[in-house]
Amino acid sequence: MSKPSEIVAGRSCGKCTLCCKLMEVRDLGKDDGVWCKHVLQGRGCGIYQTRPESCRTFLCGWISTEALDEAWYPGRSKLILVSKEAGITALVDPSRADVWREEPYYSQLKAWARAYTPKGMIVLVKIGLRAIVLLPDEDVDLGTVNRSDDVFVDIIPGPGGNRYRVVHERPTGPAADKVEA
Repeated sequence: MSKPSEIVAGRSCGKCTLCCKLMEVRDLGKDDGVWCKHVLQGRGCGIYQTRPESCRTFLCGWISTEALDEAWYPGRSKLILVSKEAGITALVDPSRADVWREEPYYSQLKAWARAYTPKGMIVLVKIGLRAIVLLPDEDVDLGTVNRSDDVFVDIIPGPGGNRYRVVHERPTGPAADKVEA
C-alpha cells in the first residue's frame, strides 16, 4: 500500500463517516475517537464546503488503493487505513475493537508487516489510545500510546536472520523514558 494521492475510479465515501469519529482534526479542536460535531450521520459532513484542509486532503486507504476490495470499505470493516512514509496504521472503531484480527484483515496486515518491517517501516493497529505493533512473527501490544510518544522497530541482524524489537518512547521532559517491548 502506498501513500494515498488520488481516489480510485468509482469509489467515494458514500455514507461512511468513520474518519469523522476516529481521526483528530486539530483545526476544529476535535480529538480522535470522538464524533465530529459537524457530522451528519449516514449523510456526510455538515460543513463540507468549508471543512478544514486536513479533511479536504485526507484519503483513507480503501478510497485510494485499488487492491483493497469492498471488505475494506471503512463503513463495513470499521477500519481506516492510513498510509504514511513510516508505514501503515489501521485505526479501529472501538465498537469493533477486535475486527482487525478477523479475515481478510489480519492476514493482509501481517503480509504488510512481513514486507515493511525489514525496511524499517511499521504496521500499527490503534484502538483509541491502545496501540499494537504487528511484526512478521508476533503482535506487540503496547497498551496506551499518547500522541507525543514515539514508536519504532529496531532491526537486529543475526546469523539466523533479522530479529525485531519494538521501542516505545514517552517524553518526560528533556529526556525520553524508553519502554521496550
